Amino acid sequence: MPKAFSTTTCSTPSVCPFVAIRPLCRSHKLKLEERGTVEAYVIPDDKKAEVLKILYPFTPVPDLDDAMFDLHEEKNFRVGDYLVIYEDGFNWVVSPYYASSGGSAMDWMPAREQA
Repeated sequence: MPKAFSTTTCSTPSVCPFVAIRPLCRSHKLKLEERGTVEAYVIPDDKKAEVLKILYPFTPVPDLDDAMFDLHEEKNFRVGDYLVIYEDGFNWVVSPYYASSGGSAMDWMPAREQA
C-alpha cells in the first residue's frame, strides 16, 4: 500500500487536486463491479463541503444538498453523498454510484425529473 494511505485524522490539503496528495482522511478499499478495488476516503460530514470545494474540478461548486444526475448510472443523487477515491495516482470526486458505473464529477449534470 502506498504511503499516501495512512489512517491519520482528517486534514485538508492545500495542493493541486490533480496530483497524488496525502490522504484527506482514513481510507478503505472500495470494490468495483468489474475493475478490482480502489482506495476510497472516509470524509467526516463536517469536512464534506470543505473537501468538495478543494477537489471539485468545476465552478461553481454545487452545494451538498443539491441534486445531480450521474450520466453513467442514469440516476439522480445528492451531492453530499459524493465519494473521493484515489485511483491511477490521482484523487477523484465521484458519484455514490462509482463502484457500479464509474461516474466521476465530469459525468455529473443537473438533476433530471425521474419517471
